[in-house]
Amino acid sequence: MLAVTLVSSEPKGVFLVKIMTARRSIFKSSLFLPAFLIQDAIGKKAKPNTAPVWLGVGLNASRTAVEGKHLFPVLSKVAEKNGRRIDDNTSLTWVNQSIQLALKDNDQIGIRFITGGLQRDETTGIALVYDFELVNAVPTTLHDGTTFGHAYYLSCATGVISILDGRGYWRILATYPFFLKQAIDGGQMERAQVQGWSGGAAMAVAERFHVGKDPSIKSLFVDRTRRFANWKDGYSEKFVRVLPIRFSVSVRSILRDLNIENLLTPELVGIISSSELSSAFDIAVLPYVDTDALRRFQFQVADYGNLPQEPPADDQVSLRIGIEVDMLRREATLNQRQGFTAIRRGIRIAVDFIDINGRKIASCKAGSVESDRVFSIEDATPSRDFQFFESAFEKVISGLLGGLARVDKTKLASVGVNLEDHRLQTDRLLKEMESFR
Repeated sequence: MLAVTLVSSEPKGVFLVKIMTARRSIFKSSLFLPAFLIQDAIGKKAKPNTAPVWLGVGLNASRTAVEGKHLFPVLSKVAEKNGRRIDDNTSLTWVNQSIQLALKDNDQIGIRFITGGLQRDETTGIALVYDFELVNAVPTTLHDGTTFGHAYYLSCATGVISILDGRGYWRILATYPFFLKQAIDGGQMERAQVQGWSGGAAMAVAERFHVGKDPSIKSLFVDRTRRFANWKDGYSEKFVRVLPIRFSVSVRSILRDLNIENLLTPELVGIISSSELSSAFDIAVLPYVDTDALRRFQFQVADYGNLPQEPPADDQVSLRIGIEVDMLRREATLNQRQGFTAIRRGIRIAVDFIDINGRKIASCKAGSVESDRVFSIEDATPSRDFQFFESAFEKVISGLLGGLARVDKTKLASVGVNLEDHRLQTDRLLKEMESFR
Protein backbone atom coordinates (compact mmCIF):
# COMPACT_ATOMS: atom_id res chain seq x y z
CA MET A 1 0.00 0.00 0.00
CA LEU A 2 1.30 3.43 -0.94
CA ALA A 3 2.53 5.47 2.01
CA VAL A 4 1.75 9.18 2.05
CA THR A 5 3.64 11.33 4.54
CA LEU A 6 3.42 15.04 5.22
CA VAL A 7 6.67 16.49 6.47
CA SER A 8 7.13 19.94 8.00
CA SER A 9 10.72 21.02 7.54
CA GLU A 10 12.49 23.58 9.66
CA PRO A 11 13.49 26.68 7.71
CA LYS A 12 16.93 26.60 6.21
CA GLY A 13 17.68 29.88 7.93
CA VAL A 14 16.94 30.83 11.52
CA PHE A 15 13.43 32.15 12.13
CA LEU A 16 13.35 35.78 13.12
CA VAL A 17 13.24 36.64 16.79
CA LYS A 18 13.75 40.35 16.25
CA ILE A 19 12.82 42.60 13.38
CA MET A 20 15.47 42.76 10.68
CA THR A 21 16.82 46.08 9.50
CA ALA A 22 16.24 45.75 5.76
CA ARG A 23 13.27 43.72 4.63
CA ARG A 24 12.51 41.85 1.45
CA SER A 25 9.41 43.41 -0.10
CA ILE A 26 6.62 42.05 -2.19
CA PHE A 27 6.16 45.67 -3.29
CA LYS A 28 9.34 46.06 -5.31
CA SER A 29 8.07 48.81 -7.59
CA SER A 30 6.94 51.06 -4.75
CA LEU A 31 9.61 50.68 -2.11
CA PHE A 32 12.12 53.35 -2.76
CA LEU A 33 12.67 57.03 -2.04
CA PRO A 34 14.45 59.39 -4.47
CA ALA A 35 18.16 59.58 -3.71
CA PHE A 36 17.99 63.00 -2.01
CA LEU A 37 15.26 61.75 0.34
CA ILE A 38 17.19 58.54 1.01
CA GLN A 39 20.12 60.56 2.27
CA ASP A 40 17.82 62.57 4.52
CA ALA A 41 16.30 59.38 5.92
CA ILE A 42 19.53 57.51 6.71
CA GLY A 43 19.94 56.97 10.43
CA LYS A 44 16.26 57.48 11.16
CA LYS A 45 13.59 54.86 11.74
CA ALA A 46 9.93 55.10 10.84
CA LYS A 47 7.58 53.91 13.57
CA PRO A 48 4.24 52.37 12.59
CA ASN A 49 1.21 54.10 14.08
CA THR A 50 -1.27 51.25 13.69
CA ALA A 51 -1.37 47.47 13.82
CA PRO A 52 -0.95 45.72 10.46
CA VAL A 53 -3.89 45.24 8.08
CA TRP A 54 -4.32 41.84 6.41
CA LEU A 55 -3.56 42.29 2.68
CA GLY A 56 -3.91 38.69 1.55
CA VAL A 57 -1.99 36.06 -0.43
CA GLY A 58 0.07 36.64 -3.58
CA LEU A 59 2.91 35.28 -5.71
CA ASN A 60 6.50 36.53 -5.67
CA ALA A 61 7.09 36.34 -9.42
CA SER A 62 6.48 38.29 -12.60
CA ARG A 63 3.15 37.90 -14.33
CA THR A 64 4.87 36.21 -17.27
CA ALA A 65 6.41 33.56 -15.01
CA VAL A 66 3.12 33.04 -13.19
CA GLU A 67 1.29 32.52 -16.48
CA GLY A 68 3.96 30.01 -17.52
CA LYS A 69 2.95 27.77 -14.56
CA HIS A 70 6.52 26.50 -14.01
CA LEU A 71 7.12 28.36 -10.75
CA PHE A 72 3.76 27.31 -9.29
CA PRO A 73 2.72 24.01 -10.92
CA VAL A 74 0.46 22.82 -8.09
CA LEU A 75 -1.25 26.15 -7.37
CA SER A 76 -1.83 26.49 -11.12
CA LYS A 77 -3.51 23.08 -11.28
CA VAL A 78 -5.73 23.86 -8.30
CA ALA A 79 -6.75 27.15 -9.95
CA GLU A 80 -7.65 25.27 -13.14
CA LYS A 81 -9.67 22.77 -11.14
CA ASN A 82 -11.64 25.73 -9.74
CA GLY A 83 -12.20 27.11 -13.25
CA ARG A 84 -9.63 29.91 -13.04
CA ARG A 85 -6.18 30.82 -14.26
CA ILE A 86 -3.40 31.23 -11.71
CA ASP A 87 -2.92 34.89 -12.71
CA ASP A 88 -6.58 35.64 -11.91
CA ASN A 89 -6.84 37.85 -8.79
CA THR A 90 -9.35 35.39 -7.30
CA SER A 91 -7.31 32.21 -7.96
CA LEU A 92 -5.85 32.18 -4.43
CA THR A 93 -9.10 33.04 -2.63
CA TRP A 94 -9.30 29.50 -1.21
CA VAL A 95 -5.93 30.05 0.54
CA ASN A 96 -6.63 33.66 1.47
CA GLN A 97 -9.98 33.01 3.15
CA SER A 98 -8.69 30.01 5.09
CA ILE A 99 -5.67 31.91 6.41
CA GLN A 100 -7.77 34.95 7.28
CA LEU A 101 -10.15 32.83 9.36
CA ALA A 102 -7.21 31.15 11.09
CA LEU A 103 -5.62 34.53 11.86
CA LYS A 104 -8.86 35.76 13.40
CA ASP A 105 -8.93 32.70 15.66
CA ASN A 106 -5.29 33.03 16.65
CA ASP A 107 -4.30 36.69 16.35
CA GLN A 108 -1.02 37.18 18.20
CA ILE A 109 -0.10 40.69 17.01
CA GLY A 110 -3.40 42.57 16.71
CA ILE A 111 -3.99 42.20 12.95
CA ARG A 112 -6.87 44.28 11.56
CA PHE A 113 -9.25 43.09 8.86
CA ILE A 114 -10.73 45.93 6.83
CA THR A 115 -12.56 46.43 3.55
CA GLY A 116 -12.28 49.26 1.09
CA GLY A 117 -8.58 50.09 1.00
CA LEU A 118 -5.55 50.94 3.07
CA GLN A 119 -5.79 54.61 4.08
CA ARG A 120 -3.04 56.97 5.24
CA ASP A 121 -3.69 56.35 8.90
CA GLU A 122 -3.53 52.59 8.29
CA THR A 123 0.16 52.43 7.64
CA THR A 124 1.12 48.76 7.97
CA GLY A 125 0.13 45.55 6.24
CA ILE A 126 0.74 41.82 6.62
CA ALA A 127 0.67 39.32 3.77
CA LEU A 128 1.77 35.87 2.69
CA VAL A 129 3.54 35.42 -0.64
CA TYR A 130 4.56 32.21 -2.39
CA ASP A 131 8.14 32.23 -3.66
CA PHE A 132 8.19 28.97 -5.64
CA GLU A 133 7.12 25.33 -5.74
CA LEU A 134 9.36 22.43 -6.74
CA VAL A 135 7.72 19.21 -7.87
CA ASN A 136 9.97 16.25 -8.55
CA ALA A 137 8.00 13.23 -9.71
CA VAL A 138 9.29 11.01 -12.48
CA PRO A 139 8.24 7.46 -13.39
CA THR A 140 10.97 4.84 -13.62
CA THR A 141 10.12 1.75 -15.63
CA LEU A 142 11.84 -1.33 -14.22
CA HIS A 143 13.20 -4.20 -16.31
CA ASP A 144 10.01 -6.21 -15.79
CA GLY A 145 7.84 -3.36 -17.04
CA THR A 146 6.51 -2.21 -13.66
CA THR A 147 6.80 1.41 -12.57
CA PHE A 148 8.55 2.58 -9.42
CA GLY A 149 7.29 5.83 -8.00
CA HIS A 150 9.00 8.47 -5.91
CA ALA A 151 7.67 11.99 -5.69
CA TYR A 152 8.21 15.06 -3.57
CA TYR A 153 6.74 18.51 -3.50
CA LEU A 154 8.58 21.43 -1.89
CA SER A 155 6.85 24.78 -1.43
CA CYS A 156 8.45 27.98 -0.15
CA ALA A 157 6.33 30.83 1.19
CA THR A 158 7.24 34.09 2.90
CA GLY A 159 5.47 36.05 5.60
CA VAL A 160 5.80 39.82 5.22
CA ILE A 161 4.98 42.83 7.39
CA SER A 162 5.36 46.20 5.66
CA ILE A 163 4.79 49.88 6.35
CA LEU A 164 3.40 52.58 4.08
CA ASP A 165 5.52 55.50 5.20
CA GLY A 166 4.50 59.16 5.33
CA ARG A 167 5.78 59.83 1.80
CA GLY A 168 3.80 56.97 0.30
CA TYR A 169 6.56 54.33 0.01
CA TRP A 170 6.44 50.74 1.23
CA ARG A 171 9.17 49.62 3.61
CA ILE A 172 9.61 46.18 5.13
CA LEU A 173 9.52 45.61 8.86
CA ALA A 174 9.79 41.83 8.97
CA THR A 175 9.91 38.84 6.66
CA TYR A 176 10.71 35.15 6.89
CA PRO A 177 10.71 32.32 4.32
CA PHE A 178 9.56 28.88 5.40
CA PHE A 179 9.48 25.54 3.61
CA LEU A 180 7.20 22.52 3.57
CA LYS A 181 7.81 19.21 1.88
CA GLN A 182 5.20 16.67 0.83
CA ALA A 183 6.57 13.25 -0.05
CA ILE A 184 5.32 10.00 -1.52
CA ASP A 185 7.93 7.27 -1.30
CA GLY A 186 8.31 3.62 -2.06
CA GLY A 187 6.33 0.90 -3.74
CA GLN A 188 4.97 0.68 -7.24
CA MET A 189 2.70 3.34 -8.71
CA GLU A 190 0.73 3.53 -11.89
CA ARG A 191 2.57 5.65 -14.45
CA ALA A 192 -0.37 8.05 -14.58
CA GLN A 193 -0.05 8.66 -10.82
CA VAL A 194 3.58 9.67 -11.06
CA GLN A 195 3.03 11.77 -14.17
CA GLY A 196 0.09 13.39 -12.40
CA TRP A 197 2.40 14.46 -9.61
CA SER A 198 4.83 15.73 -12.20
CA GLY A 199 2.15 18.07 -13.50
CA GLY A 200 1.14 19.12 -10.01
CA ALA A 201 -2.17 17.26 -10.23
CA ALA A 202 -2.25 15.70 -6.75
CA MET A 203 -5.06 18.08 -5.79
CA ALA A 204 -6.42 16.46 -2.63
CA VAL A 205 -2.95 16.26 -1.13
CA ALA A 206 -2.05 19.77 -2.32
CA GLU A 207 -5.10 21.42 -0.77
CA ARG A 208 -4.47 19.69 2.56
CA PHE A 209 -0.85 20.76 2.30
CA HIS A 210 -1.78 24.42 1.86
CA VAL A 211 -4.78 24.94 4.13
CA GLY A 212 -4.96 21.84 6.35
CA LYS A 213 -4.71 21.95 10.11
CA ASP A 214 -1.26 20.56 10.77
CA PRO A 215 1.18 20.93 9.24
CA SER A 216 0.36 23.21 6.31
CA ILE A 217 1.30 26.56 4.83
CA LYS A 218 -1.63 28.03 6.75
CA SER A 219 -0.73 26.54 10.11
CA LEU A 220 2.94 27.50 9.80
CA PHE A 221 2.16 31.06 8.70
CA VAL A 222 -0.31 31.63 11.54
CA ASP A 223 2.09 30.12 14.07
CA ARG A 224 5.01 32.21 12.81
CA THR A 225 3.14 35.53 13.14
CA ARG A 226 4.34 35.60 16.73
CA ARG A 227 7.78 36.26 15.22
CA PHE A 228 6.42 39.68 14.31
CA ALA A 229 6.13 40.74 17.94
CA ASN A 230 8.57 43.61 17.38
CA TRP A 231 6.95 45.08 14.27
CA LYS A 232 6.75 48.49 15.99
CA ASP A 233 10.54 48.79 15.92
CA GLY A 234 10.55 50.34 12.44
CA TYR A 235 13.10 49.99 9.66
CA SER A 236 16.42 51.23 8.31
CA GLU A 237 17.55 51.91 4.75
CA LYS A 238 19.84 49.07 3.60
CA PHE A 239 18.88 46.76 0.74
CA VAL A 240 20.11 43.45 -0.74
CA ARG A 241 19.31 42.05 -4.17
CA VAL A 242 20.24 39.22 -6.52
CA LEU A 243 21.43 40.67 -9.83
CA PRO A 244 20.04 39.38 -13.15
CA ILE A 245 21.09 35.74 -13.48
CA ARG A 246 23.60 34.94 -16.22
CA PHE A 247 23.73 31.70 -18.23
CA SER A 248 26.95 30.96 -20.11
CA VAL A 249 26.79 30.38 -23.88
CA SER A 250 27.37 26.64 -23.43
CA VAL A 251 24.62 26.38 -20.80
CA ARG A 252 22.11 28.12 -23.06
CA SER A 253 23.07 25.75 -25.88
CA ILE A 254 22.55 22.64 -23.72
CA LEU A 255 19.18 23.91 -22.47
CA ARG A 256 18.06 24.36 -26.09
CA ASP A 257 19.32 20.90 -27.06
CA LEU A 258 17.36 19.35 -24.18
CA ASN A 259 14.29 21.45 -25.05
CA ILE A 260 14.05 22.94 -21.55
CA GLU A 261 15.19 26.53 -22.20
CA ASN A 262 11.68 27.74 -21.38
CA LEU A 263 11.60 25.72 -18.14
CA LEU A 264 14.98 26.28 -16.47
CA THR A 265 14.98 30.06 -16.86
CA PRO A 266 16.99 32.91 -15.31
CA GLU A 267 13.86 34.04 -13.44
CA LEU A 268 13.35 30.62 -11.85
CA VAL A 269 17.02 30.55 -10.80
CA GLY A 270 16.81 34.14 -9.53
CA ILE A 271 13.70 33.61 -7.42
CA ILE A 272 15.03 30.41 -5.83
CA SER A 273 18.36 32.16 -5.16
CA SER A 274 16.66 35.17 -3.52
CA SER A 275 14.61 32.96 -1.21
CA GLU A 276 17.59 30.79 -0.26
CA LEU A 277 19.71 33.90 0.38
CA SER A 278 17.08 35.35 2.71
CA SER A 279 16.68 32.06 4.54
CA ALA A 280 20.37 31.19 4.87
CA PHE A 281 21.59 34.56 6.19
CA ASP A 282 18.41 35.59 8.03
CA ILE A 283 18.19 38.84 6.06
CA ALA A 284 15.61 40.42 3.77
CA VAL A 285 16.23 40.31 0.03
CA LEU A 286 14.47 42.42 -2.57
CA PRO A 287 12.33 40.31 -4.91
CA TYR A 288 14.06 39.24 -8.09
CA VAL A 289 11.37 40.72 -10.34
CA ASP A 290 8.43 43.10 -10.24
CA THR A 291 5.92 40.83 -8.61
CA ASP A 292 2.43 39.50 -9.18
CA ALA A 293 1.73 40.08 -5.48
CA LEU A 294 1.74 43.87 -5.87
CA ARG A 295 -0.85 43.63 -8.65
CA ARG A 296 -3.05 41.48 -6.43
CA PHE A 297 -2.73 43.82 -3.44
CA GLN A 298 -2.87 47.21 -5.16
CA PHE A 299 -6.66 47.39 -4.83
CA GLN A 300 -6.13 47.40 -1.07
CA VAL A 301 -4.18 50.66 -1.21
CA ALA A 302 -6.38 53.74 -1.61
CA ASP A 303 -3.74 55.90 -3.35
CA TYR A 304 -1.80 53.15 -5.15
CA GLY A 305 -1.69 55.24 -8.35
CA ASN A 306 0.30 57.92 -6.55
CA LEU A 307 3.03 55.61 -5.30
CA PRO A 308 6.48 55.65 -6.97
CA GLN A 309 6.97 53.07 -9.70
CA GLU A 310 10.76 52.86 -9.99
CA PRO A 311 12.98 50.14 -8.45
CA PRO A 312 16.09 51.23 -6.51
CA ALA A 313 19.21 52.33 -8.35
CA ASP A 314 22.35 50.24 -7.79
CA ASP A 315 23.89 52.97 -5.66
CA GLN A 316 21.01 52.50 -3.18
CA VAL A 317 21.59 48.72 -2.86
CA SER A 318 24.23 47.94 -0.24
CA LEU A 319 24.87 44.32 -1.25
CA ARG A 320 24.41 42.69 -4.65
CA ILE A 321 24.78 38.99 -5.45
CA GLY A 322 25.86 38.06 -8.96
CA ILE A 323 25.20 34.46 -10.04
CA GLU A 324 26.25 32.76 -13.27
CA VAL A 325 25.31 29.22 -14.23
CA ASP A 326 28.56 28.50 -16.05
CA MET A 327 28.31 24.75 -16.61
CA LEU A 328 25.57 22.21 -17.23
CA ARG A 329 26.30 18.54 -17.95
CA ARG A 330 24.20 15.50 -18.76
CA GLU A 331 26.02 12.17 -19.00
CA ALA A 332 24.22 8.93 -19.96
CA THR A 333 25.86 5.50 -19.58
CA LEU A 334 24.19 2.26 -20.74
CA ASN A 335 24.42 -0.67 -18.34
CA GLN A 336 23.81 -3.55 -20.75
CA ARG A 337 23.93 -6.29 -18.10
CA GLN A 338 21.16 -4.78 -15.98
CA GLY A 339 19.32 -3.15 -18.86
CA PHE A 340 19.20 0.47 -17.69
CA THR A 341 20.79 3.78 -18.61
CA ALA A 342 22.45 5.69 -15.78
CA ILE A 343 22.11 9.47 -16.11
CA ARG A 344 24.07 12.07 -14.20
CA ARG A 345 22.95 15.68 -14.41
CA GLY A 346 25.31 18.29 -13.02
CA ILE A 347 25.23 22.04 -12.59
CA ARG A 348 27.92 24.54 -11.54
CA ILE A 349 27.49 28.14 -10.48
CA ALA A 350 29.84 31.07 -9.90
CA VAL A 351 28.71 33.50 -7.17
CA ASP A 352 30.03 37.00 -6.38
CA PHE A 353 29.05 39.11 -3.37
CA ILE A 354 29.48 42.79 -4.30
CA ASP A 355 29.35 45.77 -1.94
CA ILE A 356 27.84 49.20 -2.59
CA ASN A 357 31.15 50.43 -4.05
CA GLY A 358 31.31 47.60 -6.58
CA ARG A 359 34.02 45.66 -4.72
CA LYS A 360 33.83 41.87 -4.41
CA ILE A 361 33.54 40.80 -0.78
CA ALA A 362 33.62 37.11 -1.67
CA SER A 363 33.60 34.87 -4.76
CA CYS A 364 33.29 31.12 -5.15
CA LYS A 365 32.17 28.32 -7.43
CA ALA A 366 30.00 25.38 -6.39
CA GLY A 367 28.38 22.40 -8.05
CA SER A 368 25.89 19.61 -7.54
CA VAL A 369 25.05 16.35 -9.31
CA GLU A 370 21.78 14.41 -9.42
CA SER A 371 21.90 10.69 -10.34
CA ASP A 372 19.10 8.91 -12.15
CA ARG A 373 18.46 5.71 -14.10
CA VAL A 374 15.94 4.85 -16.79
CA PHE A 375 14.91 1.42 -18.10
CA SER A 376 12.66 2.71 -20.86
CA ILE A 377 13.14 5.31 -23.59
CA GLU A 378 9.75 6.79 -22.73
CA ASP A 379 11.12 7.81 -19.32
CA ALA A 380 13.81 10.04 -20.91
CA THR A 381 11.73 13.20 -21.32
CA PRO A 382 12.48 16.96 -21.24
CA SER A 383 10.27 17.17 -18.14
CA ARG A 384 12.52 14.65 -16.39
CA ASP A 385 15.66 16.57 -17.35
CA PHE A 386 14.13 19.82 -16.10
CA GLN A 387 13.10 18.38 -12.74
CA PHE A 388 16.53 16.90 -12.03
CA PHE A 389 18.41 20.03 -13.10
CA GLU A 390 16.03 22.18 -11.07
CA SER A 391 16.59 19.97 -8.03
CA ALA A 392 20.37 20.07 -8.56
CA PHE A 393 20.30 23.87 -8.64
CA GLU A 394 18.19 24.14 -5.48
CA LYS A 395 20.68 21.86 -3.73
CA VAL A 396 23.78 23.72 -4.85
CA ILE A 397 22.51 27.20 -3.98
CA SER A 398 21.11 25.97 -0.66
CA GLY A 399 24.32 24.12 0.17
CA LEU A 400 26.57 27.03 -0.76
CA LEU A 401 24.64 29.82 0.97
CA GLY A 402 23.75 27.70 4.00
CA GLY A 403 27.34 26.52 4.32
CA LEU A 404 28.74 30.05 4.16
CA ALA A 405 26.17 31.38 6.64
CA ARG A 406 26.91 28.65 9.20
CA VAL A 407 30.62 28.29 8.34
CA ASP A 408 29.77 24.62 7.84
CA LYS A 409 32.74 22.75 6.40
CA THR A 410 30.74 19.59 5.62
CA LYS A 411 27.88 21.41 3.93
CA LEU A 412 30.26 23.41 1.75
CA ALA A 413 32.21 20.28 0.85
CA SER A 414 28.96 18.67 -0.36
CA VAL A 415 28.83 21.28 -3.14
CA GLY A 416 32.56 21.19 -3.88
CA VAL A 417 33.73 24.17 -1.80
CA ASN A 418 36.74 23.98 0.51
CA LEU A 419 36.07 26.22 3.51
CA GLU A 420 39.77 26.80 4.21
CA ASP A 421 40.24 28.23 0.73
CA HIS A 422 37.49 30.76 1.43
CA ARG A 423 37.99 31.43 5.16
CA LEU A 424 38.96 35.11 4.86
CA GLN A 425 36.22 35.81 2.31
CA THR A 426 33.66 34.07 4.50
CA ASP A 427 34.68 36.17 7.50
CA ARG A 428 34.28 39.38 5.48
CA LEU A 429 30.92 38.23 4.14
CA LEU A 430 29.51 37.34 7.57
CA LYS A 431 30.64 40.68 8.98
CA GLU A 432 28.84 42.43 6.12
CA MET A 433 25.70 40.35 6.62
CA GLU A 434 25.52 41.39 10.29
CA SER A 435 24.87 44.97 9.17
CA PHE A 436 21.57 43.94 7.56
CA ARG A 437 19.99 42.51 10.70
